[in-house]
Amino acid sequence: MTRVRLTGSRRSATAAARTRRDRGWTTGAVRADEILRGLAERGAVAQNDSGAYFLTDAGEAERAAVSECVRSLRMSMTDGLDRAEYDATVDAPRLMAENLERRPELTAFSQPA
Repeated sequence: MTRVRLTGSRRSATAAARTRRDRGWTTGAVRADEILRGLAERGAVAQNDSGAYFLTDAGEAERAAVSECVRSLRMSMTDGLDRAEYDATVDAPRLMAENLERRPELTAFSQPA
């Protein structure tokens, strides 16, 4: 399995997110090396001498464009919600997912051994 570490990223993935990503338990999951190959082919990432990937100027521009799109979408979705309503909306599915993660025997997807 390809280990990926983007240098200069603003925030690291949480351990839980890395675990879910690395499991590849979703149908049609794409491998990290495939994603990196696509990003490199369009000039969004490159590797330094130690093999770590980093965002190029083009990659940083893409990241900024996606970030702005997400920010705009989030503002549109939350228009008219106060913070408590938003937090309740986000917290409920997160708590349900955490409950299921503590009880893997209840899920349709089993973790690979």
